[in-house]
Amino acid sequence: MKKIFFISVIALSAMFASCAKKQAQTTEEPTICGKWELAAINNNAISATENQEAAYVIFNLKDSTIAAFDGCNNIGGWVVKADSGNLVMVDLASTLQFCPEQGESAMLGAILNVADKYKINECAEHGKFLVLSSSTDSISAIFKEAKEVK
Repeated sequence: MKKIFFISVIALSAMFASCAKKQAQTTEEPTICGKWELAAINNNAISATENQEAAYVIFNLKDSTIAAFDGCNNIGGWVVKADSGNLVMVDLASTLQFCPEQGESAMLGAILNVADKYKINECAEHGKFLVLSSSTDSISAIFKEAKEVK
């Protein structure tokens, strides 16, 4: 009888421990790390043309960097802070190629220069979305989480 009780206690403890781990995972703040493809600027949908690579941003907090592509130019810089919805990026620099048919994605660099807030939303049907915005300007960019190709 003592053996059965002891085994039951161990099984219940393991079950509660696994539930606690699952709860901790679901309450964890989503990370900004990874690649995000530009979906909209100021609520205007952005889509790449057939021959154009989609605009994107990549946050790598392990080495505190940001890399982006606005559909024409590469942008890079440093991430000083990215937590609790607050974002600080510094020393952003861009290549200066001329691309006559770039469209609204050209505004990505300007948005990154003023963005100081972020929010990650998750939609069961469409995945994760990242919203970058400024607390002082009314511009914003919405990104969809990029799926890794293997």
